[in-house]
Amino acid sequence: ALGAALLGTLALLRQSGVPAASTVWAEDARVFYAQALKMPFGRTLFTTYNGYAQLVPRLLAQFAREAPPDRAAEVFAVAGAVSFALTACLVFHMAKGHIASPLVRGVLVAAMALLPIATSELLDNVLNVPWWLFFAAFWALLWRPQTAPGLVVAGAVGLLATASEPLVALFAPLAMVRAVTLRPRREHAVTAGLVLGLAYQGAARLATGSKHFTPAPLHGIGQDFAERAGLALLGGMRGSDWLIARSPTVAVAVGALIAC
Repeated sequence: ALGAALLGTLALLRQSGVPAASTVWAEDARVFYAQALKMPFGRTLFTTYNGYAQLVPRLLAQFAREAPPDRAAEVFAVAGAVSFALTACLVFHMAKGHIASPLVRGVLVAAMALLPIATSELLDNVLNVPWWLFFAAFWALLWRPQTAPGLVVAGAVGLLATASEPLVALFAPLAMVRAVTLRPRREHAVTAGLVLGLAYQGAARLATGSKHFTPAPLHGIGQDFAERAGLALLGGMRGSDWLIARSPTVAVAVGALIAC
């Protein structure tokens, strides 16, 4: 509980510029909050945005809906920070079987909060909670809980992750390896959650109708990765932007080197 409180506080304080509780990020307001105010709760759960469903942001937006409008920003910020903190603590626990050292697991969790893009995008909003669940889903697929509550949590992580971000299906090969190597049915709560989440995505897509997702072009993915995952790891967003503006070639080269 103390760890979660510290992580949540860190998340709220780390946002640069205007305080987190005074801002509403991107789709939090113009999509999730606006639709929560206009639509019945059940309908929002089966309304896709950009071609897929976002279950967790839709659920969290209901808390903002019940608050006075002038407190909505606070609700979104706290909901995002608490979701991050709980997910980070869960990763700390799920990784125990593979990373015995609490110190090293602490570094793993700290890395989540200290991501270069965390200050400008990932923290203190509900839009990006699915990315924390994406990370948690990986560890849930490696986790082997021995208790009934643990199995429920593993299944819930799988369900909420895929029901909020269908790209979690990229972990399907890992789920298949788990299915082949671990035969008892009790070992597959997380896999069942993943499947249910994907089924929810399909149902939401059918309920929405003709709206579809247009994938982004892939030709610049290597450059983007070098700049935003490599260079930003040490330079942060501001340092990366500074070098990219002055020498894109050097920025990509340095970023690729750091990533490697």
